[in-house]
Amino acid sequence: MVSIYTKFLFIIAAFSACLSVAYAQAESDSINNNSRFGVGEELILSVKVDNLLLGEVIVVVGDSDVTLGLSELLQVLDFPITALQTYQYEGWYISEDNKFSLLSLDDGLIVSVSDREFLIPNGNYDFIFNDLYVGLQDVNAWFELGASIDYEELSLTLDPKQKLPIQLALARKNKSIINNNTNTSEVVRPFLNRGYELFSPQVFDIQAGLTATEDEVNGSYSVLGAREIAFHNVNFFAAGNNEVPLSIARLNISKRSQENNLLGFMKASSYEFGDVTPVRVGSLDNRRQTAGIAISNEKAGSSINNEVTDFAGEILPDWDVELYRNGVLIEQLVSVQSGRYEFNNIPLLFGENAFEIVSYGPQGQVKRETITRYLTRESLASQGFTYGISINKDDSVLIKDESFPSALPNTYSVSGNYAYNLAPGTKVNFGHVNQFGDDSDWLVNVGLSSVLFDRLILNTSYTRDGDDAQIVDAQLRTSYFNQAVSLRASRTTTPVENGLDDTNDNLVSLSVSGPIWRQGGFRLTHLSELESRTRDSSKELILKNNLGLSLSRLYVYNQLEYRQVDFDNDAPSREQVFGSFGLQGGFWGLFARAFINYSDLIETQLPILPVDDAGIGSPLIAPDDPQLETKEEWGIVSYGGEVSYSFSPSLRARVSALESLVDSSSRYRLDLDWRHDWWNVSANASYSELFGTTFGLFGRFSFGGTPEYGEFVGSNRGLSHTGSLLIRAFIDTNGNYTFDEGETLVEGLKFLSKHSASTGVTSKNGVAELLNLQAFKTTDIEIDASSISDPFIVPALMGISVTPRAAFVDMIDFPLLNSGEIDGVVYISDSNQQKSPAAYINLDLFDKDHQLVESTRTEFDGFYLFDGIKPGKYYIKPSMQDATSNGLIESAPKWLNLEHAGSFISNEDIILEQLEKAEFYVAKAGKFSSKSMLTAYWNLNKKAIRTGLPRGKKVGVKQNPDATFSFLLHSSTDSIPAQQACDVVRVINLPCSVEKVAEWLPSRASR
Repeated sequence: MVSIYTKFLFIIAAFSACLSVAYAQAESDSINNNSRFGVGEELILSVKVDNLLLGEVIVVVGDSDVTLGLSELLQVLDFPITALQTYQYEGWYISEDNKFSLLSLDDGLIVSVSDREFLIPNGNYDFIFNDLYVGLQDVNAWFELGASIDYEELSLTLDPKQKLPIQLALARKNKSIINNNTNTSEVVRPFLNRGYELFSPQVFDIQAGLTATEDEVNGSYSVLGAREIAFHNVNFFAAGNNEVPLSIARLNISKRSQENNLLGFMKASSYEFGDVTPVRVGSLDNRRQTAGIAISNEKAGSSINNEVTDFAGEILPDWDVELYRNGVLIEQLVSVQSGRYEFNNIPLLFGENAFEIVSYGPQGQVKRETITRYLTRESLASQGFTYGISINKDDSVLIKDESFPSALPNTYSVSGNYAYNLAPGTKVNFGHVNQFGDDSDWLVNVGLSSVLFDRLILNTSYTRDGDDAQIVDAQLRTSYFNQAVSLRASRTTTPVENGLDDTNDNLVSLSVSGPIWRQGGFRLTHLSELESRTRDSSKELILKNNLGLSLSRLYVYNQLEYRQVDFDNDAPSREQVFGSFGLQGGFWGLFARAFINYSDLIETQLPILPVDDAGIGSPLIAPDDPQLETKEEWGIVSYGGEVSYSFSPSLRARVSALESLVDSSSRYRLDLDWRHDWWNVSANASYSELFGTTFGLFGRFSFGGTPEYGEFVGSNRGLSHTGSLLIRAFIDTNGNYTFDEGETLVEGLKFLSKHSASTGVTSKNGVAELLNLQAFKTTDIEIDASSISDPFIVPALMGISVTPRAAFVDMIDFPLLNSGEIDGVVYISDSNQQKSPAAYINLDLFDKDHQLVESTRTEFDGFYLFDGIKPGKYYIKPSMQDATSNGLIESAPKWLNLEHAGSFISNEDIILEQLEKAEFYVAKAGKFSSKSMLTAYWNLNKKAIRTGLPRGKKVGVKQNPDATFSFLLHSSTDSIPAQQACDVVRVINLPCSVEKVAEWLPSRASR
């Protein structure tokens, strides 16, 4: 026993040292890269301040900081700072007194912010994605934004020293308050509607393996496949082994629409048939996936049930799945074999529910999916009727499932959930299950949800089934001091046969969760629950506390539970405390996880904690058994950990160990993983005192066929649940925007998804792969203009927007054009018809739809050039500002026509007529901020002023460039009449001044 504890103390000491180093590192570098993201990886972060969602920015992960596009950030913050050139910015922020400028020097960037100056050395910034990328720490220092990154929520939270103007503006307009339907970033590119296809390319996620022990060799396989057939998504899963070649075969056919235009009058948003999950009704309903059909009109991300939510999905066998809510681990599935994971009846907290589903593969793969659901007044505000209906054959699956019970009665079930918003903030819902066939049964559920005082959400429900089991439930949820609070009371009545009284189960629970401490890269969150349950013969008290601590490169969790059971008879009370503690993080290229399971009640013959590789147990109080010896003392039930290291991007090794103190058994395992872009092969060797030595060899790959382009796509992240997009870039020589035989394919062009953080570069075949796009989330697909090496090639359009679908491999042709040029000389004609070159005049080029295409500036001799112009009709005008300041007459547009790609229009001279400049004197009797104030001044003093001025003399009003208004008594080319007009009003003690002004007047030729 001493040696075991020595091992344990050694592990704890090693990880404590790592924790200390990580803490010290994070203190000085609170916005460092999180361990799960590699250097150079691009992330999309939601920018938040207070409760306002401002927009999104793309950041690039570095060694010690992240970089982000300056222009993109300035647009999100709404700072009036303009990029004059690639490395030159000027403007101000928050207040006009806060001047900002950025300029490129030989040794780096010099940034001037009010009275402060910063030097950004060369190498600490970059120009990518057509934007200047600088460090977040630098931006924080410039604008005092107090920005910090939450890598779990993928958010950039601002705590500015001064309130941002956009904070006040958005709060006044009540915009972008986070609600259930808020898009994190606006899609701006033209939408390309990609309907379901008759026969789309097939995608596969395949896993196969061999396991050898001292006695036998076993093989297994599993396949996830999907494609679109007959305008529907067809998804299948199959698994087997050497003993049962086909143990599970499941098929699901579905269709979704964001416009709710499916099935005619039903206006459905989705329907599916094959193996489907029945519509769930109340907490008494707990049925598994069977053969049937389901229809719903619920919007994506919404639910009829606002008390709990469900998560389900396909997954390859032997994977572990964890569910986190707001950074706290709440549920876990270990070594899933059915090919499908399900987390049901997960409570929704008031406010934001940030769920993360983390899947761990047997060869060290890690997959993450983030889903955010909001429970606020806005989530109950939408009007209308929503429904979900399913019909299932309860005793069978469509094809085969060896794990499915074979003794079920031959029955069919019709299930339905219906909800209607009576008013904003009030919703009533009804649900039912009706079972027919060899056995019949029924279940009904009614409920009411209402928002009270804009802060409380009240849910009440009543459920009853055919056996007269009843549940009355009431739940009150709110948020207080950034803590989600839930109070629930329920009573379950179960009838008992043979004349006995019904049994009652009364439950009262209180749940509080939220952040305890959050600063920089640190985040401490908790979930605390108190539950009191009274049954007919016993009373149980349960206290739970889950803590999750995120440092910059480390995550620590602790799950603690206390149970006390009191009996009505003379049996003694039973108490038990048990829990799990774990930590994981990345340090110097290593990734490490460690855990311990502990209890105050140690079983000497049977384990209290069924422990799995991930280290999370599910302890239960042992039943009364005279043969079971126990000792009531604190102790460690089991402990273990793993360490993995990447020798290269392709080769990774992992060592794991598990020690159980209950049955004095150990388990050790070594994994080697060799990864490719779209496949990986893993080998492992393990030793267990219970099972001996085991060797394994596994392969996993994901690919999709694209016959139209004659190639395949592959990914090591799986393709069956995300969208894939292939973009073929070509030089469109005939300008028909269609790829024709013989047209040149372009290599090396970079395309990116603005809302799914996926990028791809065209191959020698001109095809770029954008993989793992989030399904049913519309995203802008844009070309990185800086990746176009030929200055005479321009994209026909800068981007499009598409809505990816799961398992759909979309193929889009992206034309590029040989650009044209327009050049010439601009002359200015004065009042004497004398022409002179228009030096340094800004010119704008507009298309036939009067949209600004490009701007340029004339040289000292009046020469101008517009290059990189696509075919089309255009006209040229001087910029409004230059026309006003130079007194240029706006003439009728002169249309130019670039007939085909690569056209040139040379020597297209432009003559601009200039107004005549005249000097004169004005008598100003005051300057006013608004016209109404000037009018009031005139009405008060009109009689006195009219008395002194010549009869019939007109007065005037002039609007100044600063939006103020001047009151003019007189204007003339001679100063004496203006002075005399001022003398008149000075007599009555009114202010007046004579000023010399110059203005542009129409030339004599035009008068």
